[in-house]
Amino acid sequence: VQDWHNPAHWVGLKGTAELLHEGEDALADIAAMARRYDDDDGERFRGQDRVSFLVRVERSFEYGG
Repeated sequence: VQDWHNPAHWVGLKGTAELLHEGEDALADIAAMARRYDDDDGERFRGQDRVSFLVRVERSFEYGG
C-alpha cells in the first residue's frame, strides 16, 4: 500500500495467499465488492477472467512514516 502524496511512505503486508474462487464465483466476488464500494452492480467486470484469493496476513510493516 503506497501513499501517493509521499511515495517514500508505504505499508506492506506479508502472509500466505490461498486460491479462493475462479470463474463465475470470482466474478460474484468482484460484483459484491463493487456494490459495497462503488454502488455498482459489477456488470463492467462481466467477461473478464478473474480469480479471488484469501490472504492471511502474518505481518505488517511501515516504511518512511
